[in-house]
Amino acid sequence: MPSTSHEMVGHVQTRKDLLFSLAEGRFAHAHLFVGARGIGKSALAAELAAALTCGSPTSDGGACGKCQSCAMNAHDSHPDVKCFAPDKQNYSVELMRN
Repeated sequence: MPSTSHEMVGHVQTRKDLLFSLAEGRFAHAHLFVGARGIGKSALAAELAAALTCGSPTSDGGACGKCQSCAMNAHDSHPDVKCFAPDKQNYSVELMRN
């Protein structure tokens, strides 16, 4: 998982807008990352999840990559971050709430 903006390729403006809305306290309760396979949706979503849970965010609102929360995210073991891989299945609202 990218831990700094220097490691994220592409989606520069989208990343900037999302981190700005997070820093301003105007972050939506949900975001959908859609598009063709292989364009970096998962990487951007993982970076955003790390930023949301980071204990010491960087000046631009990104994840520090050094705190315990960032370490858990890097190992896909953060208890507050759940990933759902697309498998042509519809996910119910109730499943997402849980």
